[in-house]
Formats: sequence, structure tokens, C-alpha cells
Amino acid sequence: MNNQKKTAILFPFVGDSVGGSHWSIIELINEFKKSNLECYFAIHETGPLSNFFDAKSISYIILKKKTLAGERPTIFNFLLGFMHNFWQIRKIVKNYDIDIIHGNDLRINLTWSIASFFLKTKYIWHQRSLISNPGKWLFLKFLTNHIIAISDYVGRSIPKNVSPKNYSIINNPFSVKKIFDKRISKESICKNFNVSHNDFLVGYVGRLIEWKKVDELLLDFSNFYKNNPEENIRLLILGSGPEDYISKLHRTIKDNYLNDLVIFCGFSNEPSNFISGLDCLVAPSQSEPFGRTLIESMIQNTPVLAYAAAGHLEIVKDSVNGFLYSKSYENSFEETLKIIIRNPIKVNEVITKAHSFATKNYSEKKHFELLVKVYLKCLRN
Repeated sequence: MNNQKKTAILFPFVGDSVGGSHWSIIELINEFKKSNLECYFAIHETGPLSNFFDAKSISYIILKKKTLAGERPTIFNFLLGFMHNFWQIRKIVKNYDIDIIHGNDLRINLTWSIASFFLKTKYIWHQRSLISNPGKWLFLKFLTNHIIAISDYVGRSIPKNVSPKNYSIINNPFSVKKIFDKRISKESICKNFNVSHNDFLVGYVGRLIEWKKVDELLLDFSNFYKNNPEENIRLLILGSGPEDYISKLHRTIKDNYLNDLVIFCGFSNEPSNFISGLDCLVAPSQSEPFGRTLIESMIQNTPVLAYAAAGHLEIVKDSVNGFLYSKSYENSFEETLKIIIRNPIKVNEVITKAHSFATKNYSEKKHFELLVKVYLKCLRN
């Protein structure tokens, strides 16, 4: 019998939201089970993420909720967050014999990376958003054994004093074999949200927060409908967010007479099933670090219409595996959406290439292999 200890990886999370980082880790659970690695999850507060894990039957460790470093940008609060959490972090690391801590959120990274330094535990800093003002983050190299960026766009913001051997660009993983029946998925949407099978369903899937630019999508959608009233079209919004921003979206809908055309669909534990039922997915963010829903759509054979900026440009080649638009781009939202609605032959060509591109480049297996290389490198050093 082989009694060799498995390398233990701990993924700590805040717990107040469910986003791409959580989905990315979920996609890897089966790969962990087949490996010589043991993964654990820790959550600082019950709420959206613990509910999500419960629905997926994923076990996790609950910490006592305390202020985290980085929640308020002062040195005092930074140190306070570290000291508040050190002893419970130490207890988890010792009790579960953790070898590597893998952080995926700024508040987590700042709190746990310092603790891991004192506990002599390896730390992976997974950077999932652009680092603003990298010059102020020169200390980052001292807080982690390795930095992972989710795209070249994010990687370019890593402070210049970090050696290239100490960071990697690793794109997010996806369940490339989990493909839903588009007809059944659309029937489900039509039934649950009282829309017609004849309607062309444009969808947004993601968090409802300011930088995602859902409010600007509403304005683009309004202009499209005003200029093309003959189209039977609906905009479906899947996701959750702060009440003040959602209220802003509702005001925009009311001011532009979109009440009968826009539907809020809430949050879903299976967004890929929803995406499968759409006729087009729109990604309006102008500063997206990567663009998770674009890959999910490509896997589900749903055409994507993405704002031509940031991480979207690393994924979408215009009119090849998706469609791009912007106010300064050669194609506007209206012109491009008309192509998607009225030119099914072109759309079929695009989604075929998109599906091949996504399944080849973003599988869980490929992502996991790259992660393991980083883990082994950290353990050797």
C-alpha cells in the first residue's frame, strides 16, 4: 500500500460573491481527485459562496468572520486584517498539513500571503484583474512564491521587479465536454421567463457591477430596437450584484421604455445551460481581464458579441470565432448584431470555429497540468 502523503493545496475565499475564480476552481475538482494532490476550501463568511458550494455538494472549512487585509486601504487596517486572522489561518494550515496556499482574491492574497510567510508555507498569488498602478506594488514579489495571471492583458500589469521565472500566464479552465442541447435550453428559458420561441434572445451573463458596463449595453440595445423595431428581440440578464447598481439598471430600462424587452433572470448555478439557450451572448465590459463567458458560449455553440477591448481581444478574432464591436471600432453594436440575426450561414461558420478554438485551448486537463508545474516548482524552491 502506498502511504505517501498527498501534497495539500488550500484555496481560501472571502465568500461574499460567486465569480470566475470560483468557477475555475470548481472545474478542476475532478482533476484533483485523479492526482496526487489534495485540495481544500476555506471560506471566511457564509453567504453566496457557501450556498453555491452546498448546492454543488462541495465541502469547505468555515473561518470566523474577521476584517481582512485590504478591505480598507490604510497600513493600520492592512496590519489589523493580518493580525485578526493569523491564528485561525495557522490552525487550518497545521491541522490540514497544508503545503501550498493558492489565493484568488486581493483581500485573501494580502491576508493569507503574509501569514504564509511566517508559517513557512508556499503561497500562489492568482491575479485575476488588472493591477492598477503597478509601481506601488513593488513589494508584491516578497509576498508570494509565484504569481499566476489569467491573461496577457493582466500579466502586463505585474510589477517590473518580478522575475519572469516567478510568474506564469495560465488561462482559466472550462468543462469543454459538458455541452447542453440548445433546443432544450431555449425551451427552458422561454418557459421560465415567458418569452416566445420566435424571439431572438440576446443575453448578458455575469456580475452586475459598474465596470461590467451593463448600463451601456442597455443603451446600445435601446438604440438597436429603435432603429430596428421589426426585430422580435429580447435582452436577458443573468447575474446578481449590489442593489444600487441594479437600481441604476432599472432606471435606465424605464427611461428608455425597455420594460417589455429586458428580463432579469437572477443567479444560476448552471450558467452554461442558460448560455446554451441564447441566440447571442454579449460581453460589454471595456476592461475585462479575461472573458470567461465568451469561452463558455463558444463551448455551447452560442455566438459571442464582445466589446473590442482588454482581455476580449485575446479570445475573439472578429468574424472568425466571434464578433467585436465598440464605439471606435469599424463595426458598431447595431451593425454587428444585425449580421448575427440576419446572416445564419456566417454565424454557423463562426460558431464552428469558436467551438474548436475553445475546446482545444481551454480544457480543465490542460489548465491543471500547467498548475501542477507551478506547484512542483514552488515545492522545489
